[in-house]
Amino acid sequence: MSFNTLVASFEIHLFEISVCASAVLVGTIIGWVEIYRQYRHIKVDKHEHLIQIAGTWTTFILIFIIFASKYFFGYELSTDPALKNQTWFEFSMLAVE
Repeated sequence: MSFNTLVASFEIHLFEISVCASAVLVGTIIGWVEIYRQYRHIKVDKHEHLIQIAGTWTTFILIFIIFASKYFFGYELSTDPALKNQTWFEFSMLAVE
C-alpha cells in the first residue's frame, strides 16, 4: 500500500524514497520483534500441514491503525489536494503508511 501511495500521490524524489524506505525498515524490525515474542506460542501439526499462531491485541491494533491512517489521509487528500505539496503532510503520510 505504501509504494502505491508513493507512486500515485507524490512526485518521486530522494526525500520520498528515503522516508518510505525508513518506514519499511522500522516496520520490518517491529515485525521481527513480534515474531520473536510469539515464536514459543506457534504450534505446528506436520501431519495435517497446519500452523497455529495465537491472535494478539497487537495484531488487531496494527490493522486498525493501518485502516484509520489510510482513511484519514485519503479523506484529507480528497478534500484538499494541495496538501500533497506540503512537506509535513507528505512526510507524515509516508511515515505512517
